Amino acid sequence: MVHIIPLFVGERRLDTGNAVQYPDSSPVGEAMQQLGDRWQAAAERYEQRKAQQQAFDTEIAARRLNGELAKAEADAVANAPADGAGLHDAMYGQVDPYTGQVVKTGLFDTLFGNFLKQLPPELRAGLAGRKEAFRAVGGRRMAGQQNQRRKQYEQDQVAEVHTAELRNISQSDPNDTVAFDASRQAGLDLIAKMDLDPRAKALAEADWRASTAKARMQALIAQDPRRAAEMLSAGPVASDGMGETVRAQLGADARDEQAAAKGDWRRNKTPDEVIAQAFGDLPEEEQRAIRRQADAANLALKVKIGAAISRAEAEAPDHIALTGAYSGNIPGEEAYKIVYGPDEGPKRRQDLEWQVNVAKKIFDMGTMSNQAIKAAIVNAETGSNSSPDRKSDEATAVAGKLVLERRRVDSGDYISDTSQEISAGWKAVFGNGPSDPEAYDQDTYDRTIELSVATQKALGVDDENLQPVPLSILLKLAGDRDSGSMDLMDNYARVSELFRHTKGAVAQAALVRELDQAGLGGILPGGKPGLSPSEVFRADAKAIGKETANAGILAGKLIKGGGYVVSLGSTERPDFGHGYYEPANSTEKVMMRQHGDALSWGLGEGVAKGIGRGIDWFASAPRQAERSAGVSAAAKVRNSEGAAGEIRALDGTESPADGIPAKRQSDETSDALDSISGQAAESGAVVGQNSTSQDIHVYHMRKWDASQREKAALKAQRLTDRDTSVNHHAVRDSNPARRRYTEAGNEVAPDEDVDHIQDLQLNGSEDLSNLDALDRSVNRSFGIQIKHKIKNLPHGTKINKVTIGDR
Repeated sequence: MVHIIPLFVGERRLDTGNAVQYPDSSPVGEAMQQLGDRWQAAAERYEQRKAQQQAFDTEIAARRLNGELAKAEADAVANAPADGAGLHDAMYGQVDPYTGQVVKTGLFDTLFGNFLKQLPPELRAGLAGRKEAFRAVGGRRMAGQQNQRRKQYEQDQVAEVHTAELRNISQSDPNDTVAFDASRQAGLDLIAKMDLDPRAKALAEADWRASTAKARMQALIAQDPRRAAEMLSAGPVASDGMGETVRAQLGADARDEQAAAKGDWRRNKTPDEVIAQAFGDLPEEEQRAIRRQADAANLALKVKIGAAISRAEAEAPDHIALTGAYSGNIPGEEAYKIVYGPDEGPKRRQDLEWQVNVAKKIFDMGTMSNQAIKAAIVNAETGSNSSPDRKSDEATAVAGKLVLERRRVDSGDYISDTSQEISAGWKAVFGNGPSDPEAYDQDTYDRTIELSVATQKALGVDDENLQPVPLSILLKLAGDRDSGSMDLMDNYARVSELFRHTKGAVAQAALVRELDQAGLGGILPGGKPGLSPSEVFRADAKAIGKETANAGILAGKLIKGGGYVVSLGSTERPDFGHGYYEPANSTEKVMMRQHGDALSWGLGEGVAKGIGRGIDWFASAPRQAERSAGVSAAAKVRNSEGAAGEIRALDGTESPADGIPAKRQSDETSDALDSISGQAAESGAVVGQNSTSQDIHVYHMRKWDASQREKAALKAQRLTDRDTSVNHHAVRDSNPARRRYTEAGNEVAPDEDVDHIQDLQLNGSEDLSNLDALDRSVNRSFGIQIKHKIKNLPHGTKINKVTIGDR
């Protein structure tokens, strides 16, 4: 402390000892008295100033002490246990509340004593007197810290327990009411033991009930979105405030009310009601959010299940028919109900089961001969009428007819699909790309085609239906030829050499017909392989003569048949089953069939084909199946009595499997006349002989992916939407379509062609508006297939619609 007044001055007093005394009334005495008063005042002022300075310095010291105590408290809090236990006592000790005596010292006592020793002596007493005041204030502060830590500790522990219980609820079966109640009660019991005021405790309990109700409903949404959506679809749910809630829309009958009055609120409740009893504890806004969540999950589930169903329906039957098994998932009846409802769902599931059953039988028939399959069909159609056996017999009959039909119209691909050796052989013959050096080997071709023909004959395929090379391969060759690529054209020439050296008269004749079907008639000189005159040419010449004669015979019978129709059956019915020239051998039989088609194409709208095709169309149109081939049609060919229905051929004609043995074409024409005359008799109208419109159905390529299938469907729809008709005289613009399309600023991807939206052969134009980019494979497949479909139709025939499906 700095003393402003010198000590010796402050200690001075008027000396009245041996000094001369002067009367107070004398001038000297009066002066001496005044001097003494002044010294006394100065001394008092010094004492006051000294006390003020000590008080100030003591306060500064106290503030420094408070700073040290605050730092010590912060350290104590940081190092204290999570629940704050012992925090107050460790810092400020314990004081007997009755005597005020310190019974346990703390860190405060140590800090205070050390601080006091550092002070000047004159300040120690003043600060020492304030020690207990420091303790009292700091003790209250530290007690507050300890209580706060304890509350935070309890909240953290409750939150951890609640999180665990909510996780248990979300992962448990929402139908397990016992487990749910146990988890909810565990949380409530913990809240009851917390140091909370009544209002805070009520809020905490309400929040916990809402959280558990939400977790349970979310668990139900995850387990069964449809059920959750149905439960929550009727609106708000009532709550009793105690966690035992009841859905308003479900209500309660008198029996439930009596049970509730007895305290048994779960008696006679359905499982859904029990689950919903907690849902009312959620605020209305939360309830709406959960409903939206349930609806969204239900929609997502329907979409997911619908996609799985579509995939199974599209893939499973064909995979099973081809390999005997399906690696994907086939949804069950409950999945079908979710997507299609309780009525339609089981029916669709049964249809899929039927198709799968047919597919299994198709696979089993893969190595059976046609004769054995026909015997199995006859046995199935005359078998037991008992329900299980009847369904199996129906599947056998349908499967058998499908296999026979596939072998009749697509035997080459059928054998390739069912024989790995033949399939590998064709892959080796035609290679893996335009520049495969191992491709187009004559020896490999000879071995593969020999095995293909031998296998088909072993299965009982007629010579006239033989396909030495799979038709799909030939269609691809035709598409590659139209692309104009130099590499592909080079391969086209190499393939021509292979075909030209085909061995075996029947194989050669069958290949000629197959090449013509694929639009590759010009790949060989004159459309025929170079065979010896003693074999095919001789048979060819005879076939031309016989088929020409038969055409004349048929023309006469058709004219007579026309009179029979107009007369409504009153005149003599012509015999279409007899009176024709027959082939002498299998080679001549193939050639006669080929030249029969040639005559029909040449006559166009003439007698040989026009009237016959019109009659055939009128007879067969009412019975056309939705899909004429492929296992996917199996469920749709059953008639109303459940018996196996008729199987239509890929080209729209009757399948040989419909009647065993097979009917000749003349018999079919005869049946058609019967059908027409019957219709005319009923209506009293004269039935025309020619159809004026046709439908076209084309097929997916097996290699197409989902994107290509989608583009093919769009192509078919575009053709259906337009006014299309057969145009056998279309003329292409001298300026290539691709050039005109790109010069107009349009882009064409490397794997795309410039397509005529409405094909020229279907009376489309060369206008720029009729051009669009299309996947190359889709474009070329459509062009070739449509060309094949309309080649026998008269020019100008209207096309009603164009559809596409699997084989």
